[in-house]
Amino acid sequence: MKKAFWFFVLFVFLLGSVFPQTVDEIIAKNLQSKGGIEKLKAVKSLKMMGKVSVQGMEIPIVIYVKRPNLFRQEAEFQGQKMITIFDGEKAWSINPLFGSNEPMELTGVQAESAKEQADFDGPFVDYKEKGIKIELLGKEDVEGTPAYKLKVTKKDGKETIYYLEANSCLEIKSESTVEMQGTSFTVSTTLSDYKDVDGLKFPFSIQTSGMPGGGVQIIIEAIELNPEFEDSLFKVSK
Repeated sequence: MKKAFWFFVLFVFLLGSVFPQTVDEIIAKNLQSKGGIEKLKAVKSLKMMGKVSVQGMEIPIVIYVKRPNLFRQEAEFQGQKMITIFDGEKAWSINPLFGSNEPMELTGVQAESAKEQADFDGPFVDYKEKGIKIELLGKEDVEGTPAYKLKVTKKDGKETIYYLEANSCLEIKSESTVEMQGTSFTVSTTLSDYKDVDGLKFPFSIQTSGMPGGGVQIIIEAIELNPEFEDSLFKVSK
């Protein structure tokens, strides 16, 4: 009987040492699973190529990101190139389908989205130094997958719920509330198909639902780390 009891105690101890239990342990495991904090910070720029599936259409896209907070997305539709830029301060859109090639400053949800995509490291890297608060809300199943549920609150008060797969602690889902024209929407993003790129893990499938107009899926086909491009790529001529 004593032997069985001590075996149970040892099992519980080992289980606790394998699976992270605190916010800091979960975040540390997340960064480790992605390739490690040093490798993550060594990436100064990246280029992603893929396609967007929306309303039965597939639109080729190219995304450029550069430290500290520069972002550019190009999407080609009906022979026209639609461009979204975050230049470090403001977000811009150039969309000839609206009848003009002049850059238009984005506001609201669109501007916030571009700014978030320009955040090179995301909320988990150096989150305390950024003034981000992270709370562990327990565990939940996400379509049959056990996941840690984290509430992330940024300095501006914006809250996002992240679900991290319990073993790897990689993000598999996020939820946030978006305000558009006086109406609130819960936007859900599912991340999957993680692949290794030069020792770092990236999701190659990103599916968003909850916004007006239906769901959107981004399929990444290739990622380049540390390509060279000038800051001028992220500027607009006004």
